[in-house]
Amino acid sequence: AALGALVGAAMDARVLETARQAASDDKVTAVRTAAVAVLAKARSRAGVEALIAALERNPEGRLKSEILEALESFTGARPGEDHTAWSAWWEAVKDGFELPSADASAEAPAGTRSEAPSYYGSEVTSKRVAFVVDASRSMNEPMKKGQKLTRMDVCKEQLLNVIQGLPEDARFNILLFGVGVRRWAGGIVRAKAAQKAKAIEFVNAITMEGQTNVYDGLEAALLDPDVDTIYLLSDGQPTTGKFVARADILREVSKLNATRQIAIHTISVGTKSRLLADLARQNSGDSSVH
Repeated sequence: AALGALVGAAMDARVLETARQAASDDKVTAVRTAAVAVLAKARSRAGVEALIAALERNPEGRLKSEILEALESFTGARPGEDHTAWSAWWEAVKDGFELPSADASAEAPAGTRSEAPSYYGSEVTSKRVAFVVDASRSMNEPMKKGQKLTRMDVCKEQLLNVIQGLPEDARFNILLFGVGVRRWAGGIVRAKAAQKAKAIEFVNAITMEGQTNVYDGLEAALLDPDVDTIYLLSDGQPTTGKFVARADILREVSKLNATRQIAIHTISVGTKSRLLADLARQNSGDSSVH
C-alpha cells in the first residue's frame, strides 16, 4: 500500500531507492509490480539500472512485460527480453549514455520481443491470466445488425485463438457469468497441450443463460491468488449478483484489488459500458468496445 501511494510521489532519492529495493528483492509480486510502476515514472539513469536489476529475478508475464516496456520507453533500445541481454547492452553504453526524449524512444525500431497471443486486439503478455466472459442470453444477439455471427460466436473464436497461442509456461482459466458463475478450472492451470484441448472443448460447449452477473464472475477471478491479469468481457449492464449498481461494484472491486494490484482489461461488446471503462481505468487496465 505504501508503494502504491508512492507511484504519484515526486522522484526523490528516498522514493527511488525504496522502489529499487522492492522491485528486485520483495517476495510479493504485487509489491514488485507497484515498485516497477514507481520506477517507470522516474525516467532516469538510476531507474534504468534498477529495472535491469529487477529482470535478474526472472519475472514472468505481466510484471516482465511492464519492466521491458519501461526500459524500452526510457532507452529506445531493444536488446532482448532477459537480464543478460540488457546488462550487456548497459555495460556497453552506460558511460556516455543520455536518455532519449519520449518521442524518440517511441520511434525506435522493434527488436527481439517475442510475439504474444491476441484477444480482441489486445496482446496477452501475462502468464497468469483469467478470462471472465459474459454468458448471458443477450450474447446470442448478432455481433452487428444483419450479421449471422452472434456475439458469442465471435467471443468463442477469440477465446480459441488466444488459448492456442498461449505459451506452455503460461497459466490461465476461463470463467463464465450468467445467473451464476461457471468455472472451467478451479484455478489457473498450465497451458500445456492437454489442458488447452480441455479448454477448447469447454469453450465450444458454452451455452447462454438468463441474466448478467458481472460482479460475481469478476470476484471469482480476483479471489484466485495466482492471477495477475483479468480480461472481462460483457455486452450489457449487470442485472443480478451480490452487487449490481455501478458504484457498488467499483467500490467492492477496489477493496478486493487494493493489495493485489491485478490488471483488469475490459471488452464491451455491442455498446459502450461506463462500468467496464471505469473498472479498467481504476485497475491498471485497458478498455475497448467491439
